[in-house]
Amino acid sequence: MRNNSVIEVNESGEIIDHLLMTNEEIETAGSNGRFIITHGWEERRLFLPIFNFEISDWEEGLSPEEVALKEEEIQQNKSHPSKEDMNAIATMELAEMVVGGGE
Repeated sequence: MRNNSVIEVNESGEIIDHLLMTNEEIETAGSNGRFIITHGWEERRLFLPIFNFEISDWEEGLSPEEVALKEEEIQQNKSHPSKEDMNAIATMELAEMVVGGGE
């Protein structure tokens, strides 16, 4: 039996959980009133994926304004080094000071 990566959503299309299920488990879950989606939103950036049952596809759950704010945050974060990057730089500089005799 092969496990499938699926997404369980509620009646509004909001994600409840990501699961591994066999085809039989998917069928049983559907028979029990659960909403199991067998495909994701590949190669699309969705900040808050919502499944639209009318078109059987994923849509963005955020408003255009909220998406613009998220995009802006991403751009701002790209221009600032991460905490991990800063720690790596500090470690390298310290190592150079120790090896180089503090020159």
